[in-house]
Amino acid sequence: MRRPRALLALLGLIAAALGALAGPAVAGAAEPPSFPVRQGVELKGSPTFDRMKARDGVVVGVKEDQPGLGAIDVVTGERSGFDVDIARWIAASLGFGEDRITYKAIASTNREQAIMNGDIDYYVGTYSITDGRLRQIDFAGPYLTTGQSLLVDEDSEIRSERDLGPDTKVCSATGSSPIQNIKAELPDVPTTEFDVYSACVEALRNGQVDAVTTDQPILLGYAALYPDEMKVVGEPFSVEEYGVGLRKGDDVLRAWINRLFADHPRTWQEIYDRNLGSTGVTIPQPKVDPYRSGGAAAEADGSDGPAAGVITDNLDLWGQALRNTLLLFLAGGALALALGFLVGAMRVSPVPIARTIGALYVNLIRNTPLTVIFFFFAFGYPALGLPTPGYTVLAIGALGIYTATYIAEVLRAGINTVPVGQAEAARAIGLPFTKVMRLVVLPQAFRSVVPPMMSVLIALLKNTTVAAGFSVAELGVIRANLSERGEDSLTVLLCVAAIFVVMVLALSAIQRVVESRWRVAR
Repeated sequence: MRRPRALLALLGLIAAALGALAGPAVAGAAEPPSFPVRQGVELKGSPTFDRMKARDGVVVGVKEDQPGLGAIDVVTGERSGFDVDIARWIAASLGFGEDRITYKAIASTNREQAIMNGDIDYYVGTYSITDGRLRQIDFAGPYLTTGQSLLVDEDSEIRSERDLGPDTKVCSATGSSPIQNIKAELPDVPTTEFDVYSACVEALRNGQVDAVTTDQPILLGYAALYPDEMKVVGEPFSVEEYGVGLRKGDDVLRAWINRLFADHPRTWQEIYDRNLGSTGVTIPQPKVDPYRSGGAAAEADGSDGPAAGVITDNLDLWGQALRNTLLLFLAGGALALALGFLVGAMRVSPVPIARTIGALYVNLIRNTPLTVIFFFFAFGYPALGLPTPGYTVLAIGALGIYTATYIAEVLRAGINTVPVGQAEAARAIGLPFTKVMRLVVLPQAFRSVVPPMMSVLIALLKNTTVAAGFSVAELGVIRANLSERGEDSLTVLLCVAAIFVVMVLALSAIQRVVESRWRVAR
């Protein structure tokens, strides 16, 4: 059943944060299975295997928030799931037992980079084989074929993807194939993205989203974890092939793993039955496709590195990200200026209560980290049961309310540069406080605060990237989306930096023009 929405904001914040960080508990996890450890293994020509031998151990990238596939018991630290057992099986075939395996939890957005950097030897964690990823890495397999489905509240009227529309919010992991499929096939459906699926499930439980979408086995694991609260609906509406992510060009290791899958179907079936058999969904072992999973596919794609036209080849994503960044900056700036002028005036008001309120606002908000303010708007505010206008609007509110404190202090400093005698003279001729500020003080204060005011606005522009962590598709999150298309992460980040430099230079040019016109005569 859906939980009551009228929860305290703090409880909503803590629940979401803990759900994202800790992942689901796996109560009563069984002892990990034991696979025969092969002795005397030699893989000549495999740099990855040479690295394993040198350290006398294997480092495997996994997920730890997907019951039935890749999960960790937060009490015992035991790992379980179909993907984890596949990783153990591969390690044993290479000569490494459980005591020589190091597991690393890698978020979806960082998988390719972790493999290319050599942070992990291979990755097993619901990793779909796509043409974009094959530009950067290789895959062994596939070892599981499945499809994308929907997880909804037990009382939801959503029965399949055909019921999704502009009024239904769908959540998935940032940079994952499912969220890209929703954006491409159902562009009118609003989406929310988090680094891990457990955060999406927590958002569903709190009523912040209407559905979670990813591959069916993942959703079945969560439905089994919360059987009275949520359910999986509809038939799979995509085809996803899971592969083992490997460093590009390591054909020897890739061929070894492919032979392991092809030659031991009984072991594969035992792993499946142990972890996913209880879901009632029967999935046969897929046939290994060495051409789809490795070098030949990359050659057919015509790309053996980061795409030269990282911007021109992805104008749709760059355009959306730039529009959202400018929207956050312009709307957040307008809110900050309006609120900042009001608070700044309150700070110098002759009315004691107004000064007190202004000081409390500035000291409270300015001393709170921006990320915490975003967390409140993303998780605490919806938990109050108030209408939720969407993460973009909430991000504008967070940026505006935070930046207004700096605007207010800059304006107060400017007001203090105006000689006191001018305000006293204005009041002496009968002008009320509002007209004294509007006609006498503020016009002069503006002239002296142009440089610091523009610095605050430049900081606001750069602060828009914080919204990337809260499901707003702006420039700060584009790396994850372009990584899905196979673009090099470093190239994308350099492009993002260049765009911000251009925008900041434009603001600096505007500052010089305004200063030249409003310069105070000395």
